[in-house]
Order: sequence, then C-alpha cells, then structure tokens
Amino acid sequence: PSVDLSKKFKESIELFNLRPDYTSEELEKSWRKFIVMYHPDKHHTSNPEIYAMMNQKFLDAQDVYNYLKDYLDKPRPKIWKLLLLEY
Repeated sequence: PSVDLSKKFKESIELFNLRPDYTSEELEKSWRKFIVMYHPDKHHTSNPEIYAMMNQKFLDAQDVYNYLKDYLDKPRPKIWKLLLLEY
C-alpha cells in the first residue's frame, strides 16, 4: 500500500513534539526524552504485557527517529511549510 508521506511526516513530528523545520539537535533531544520513558531496560521488571507494549513503543519510535533523521539531508514533504503555519 502506498503511504501518504505528508501524513507520515506530520504524525512523526507530532510523536516527538517537533516543529516541521526541526534541526538535528532538536530531533536528538526529543529522541532522548522518548527513549528515557520507553526504553525496554527500564521496564524489564514489569509484567510481560507492559514490557511488550513499552518495547513496541520504543521500536516504533526508533523507526520514526530514523525516518525523521533522513529528512535532515533531503527535502521534506511539501506539507511541511503548511504545517509551519500551525505553529
């Protein structure tokens, strides 16, 4: 299935609470905050369901981080300028 890059970009920056014109420093800072909350090592003593949920959130966030990191070196989806108007 085709992925709407504009939608994925918007959801990704919202997950990390970033502006559409984020910098590498802002991305790193948001990523660090996120992994402190959801890193599996932090939840290894939790019940299996909690551990699995936190581990999945961590893995999903890792994918989003890599996706957003790619946009530091290439043009961002066209929607990013429209998203800036929301800030």
